[in-house]
Amino acid sequence: MPYLFRRPLLAGVLFFIGFLVVRRWVSGLPRPAPGDLSFFADGREGVLRGRVAGPAARRRGFTSYRIVASEWREASSESFAPVRGEAAVTVPGRSTWADWGDEADFSGRLKPLRGPSAPGAYDERSALGNRGVFCRLTARPNGVEIVRPTGRASPLWWVVQARRRFFRAFKRLSPEARTIAAGLVLGERPSGFPALKEDFRRSGTIHLLVASGIKVAFVLALWWFLARWAFFLSRRTALVIGIPLVLFYAFLAGADAPVLRAAIMAAAGIAGFLLGRVDRALHLIGFAALVLLVLAPGELFQAGFQMSFAATLGLILGMPAVETGLRWSARRSFWPRPPWVRGLLSGSMRLFALSFLSQLALSPLLVFYFRRVSVAGFVANLIAVPWASVGLYLCVGLFAFDFTGLPGAGLWVWPTEKSMLDLWRMAAWGGRLPGADVPTPWTPLQVGALAAAVAATFGVLYTLRTVEAEEDPPPVGRRRYAVLAGAWIAAALVIALFRPKPLREPSILWVGDRSDAVVVATGGSVTLIDPDSPEQVRGTLIPFLREARVRVARVIFSFPPKGPEVLRAVHEEFPGIEVRCMEGSFGLRWPVEEVLRDPGVVWRRETLAAFSVEAGGRRFLFLSDPRSAVPDGPWEAVSFHPKGPIRRSESRLESVAAQRWILRGRGGSVWDEKLGGVVQRPARDGFSLWRGGRWS
Repeated sequence: MPYLFRRPLLAGVLFFIGFLVVRRWVSGLPRPAPGDLSFFADGREGVLRGRVAGPAARRRGFTSYRIVASEWREASSESFAPVRGEAAVTVPGRSTWADWGDEADFSGRLKPLRGPSAPGAYDERSALGNRGVFCRLTARPNGVEIVRPTGRASPLWWVVQARRRFFRAFKRLSPEARTIAAGLVLGERPSGFPALKEDFRRSGTIHLLVASGIKVAFVLALWWFLARWAFFLSRRTALVIGIPLVLFYAFLAGADAPVLRAAIMAAAGIAGFLLGRVDRALHLIGFAALVLLVLAPGELFQAGFQMSFAATLGLILGMPAVETGLRWSARRSFWPRPPWVRGLLSGSMRLFALSFLSQLALSPLLVFYFRRVSVAGFVANLIAVPWASVGLYLCVGLFAFDFTGLPGAGLWVWPTEKSMLDLWRMAAWGGRLPGADVPTPWTPLQVGALAAAVAATFGVLYTLRTVEAEEDPPPVGRRRYAVLAGAWIAAALVIALFRPKPLREPSILWVGDRSDAVVVATGGSVTLIDPDSPEQVRGTLIPFLREARVRVARVIFSFPPKGPEVLRAVHEEFPGIEVRCMEGSFGLRWPVEEVLRDPGVVWRRETLAAFSVEAGGRRFLFLSDPRSAVPDGPWEAVSFHPKGPIRRSESRLESVAAQRWILRGRGGSVWDEKLGGVVQRPARDGFSLWRGGRWS
């Protein structure tokens, strides 16, 4: 505490963060204020007029915007009414009509945000609510009309034009290389290539394809080289120009929290150096946090903000101790005598320490948010990060050739293409290393124990920043290391003894409002029935199964799904599954070796249109055809998967009406009308889970 009182900036940042945390704990998620646009979000059609508040995010099949609303007009009205607030807008196709700073009209349907489709899945309501967005508008095709474009006097106009120039230059590359280049330079999230994104995620190098602080360091290094050796500028002039340059690049890369944090730190550090004051990096990160939280307090509860500051703080606290160790080894002649070998080894150790410390600082957040951690990530980053800097410089060179129209752009394409694809190969190699993608469905207590051990490690490293290494460390040093060892032993015991228990009670999970996936748990394994799509498997079912600490033992198909893609998605996570398929569902045109090449997979074809699953003394019945005979009960739950209109009279269902029926079909209101009183439909918002005799 005395240290904080001598550092008012750091003390102010910590107290401000504490205030935000307490306020969130007391009041919960942010709520819209009266008069917010979200009060009109009841599924009605209309026209939203507003200003685009960020770069257009181009995804596969759609483009998304964040809009600061100014007016709203319902489809039945002829005049606009003033509103306030923000909305997430989705436009089908890769729209380029509106861009950052434009004022435009968006025609479509205004709806509230959705909650998580299953426990552990993406929570749109929470993620966007932290940023003050409480509704979503799904626009019609060609439903965007620009009212007032951004003027050339606005700095955003230059940012938008630069982004468009970069995208135009990247069109010379192949689709895969273009995706990597757009992520590497502009922070554009990869879309359209699931294998590419999965390789980078598994290897722990996905930060290279999103807006991150390391890109600012690359840009500053490139500018310093050009200013000093190409333009022959003085040191002071190069530093002065560097301040607007890093801020411009932060907006060019999307102005997300990680890249803004790095840009503010770099600009503040350069300004302090020009004024004759060299501030510590710890003060700079505190200043950057204060600026970002004053502008957007909700960013504190975003994973990107927390991970960016955690990684940077880990480097600030840990690297001085690494430098102390290198100086200690240099004084004792542990290094080889040739200077170039000594420089190569010391540089490699610094790079390894940077990768290891950042991964160590991020580990609690990776476990908490993603339930996965890449133990081998620091090895992959050791190779991928230097190569990414080379690739970024090649992409900037390609942009320069395309922008100036100089000859030679075609010759520059080949090394740029090769560097992007080689970066993907490095990520794929890192994703195949042992420990590259370890599932960690831990409880908050386990995550807290890991975070405490990591904090103790960086606390000890920070105390070593100015300690002169000696032959025998002083007694206080031994006590420090003993405390650190005790912290890790205690964390290991907590993680081992307080493991979450796997889901053992019978459970049924319906995902969303139009899918038919069902999970039935028996002990530590589950039967997955009728998964609807690979996106549903990866985005909803697998997070839920990780949360429950169970694995898929078998997959049953009772109607024709998107077969091969679904099975591949399940098999990637749970190899060695048993596949059961109703006779005729796939027309017997599915050789198993074309879908799954794992010899442990068991493939069976069933002829019955009705089958049951027993779990915990309860019996669950699933019918692939409503015209099939209903076996004798009692049944805990029954699920229909109809292939057409209802042909069974109500009297046929009333014979089992005394039992609990859970019906899930695609009939919409027709099912509700014909089967009212015996049908319990899952909620349309979020997920419905039948667990142990109750809904949750």
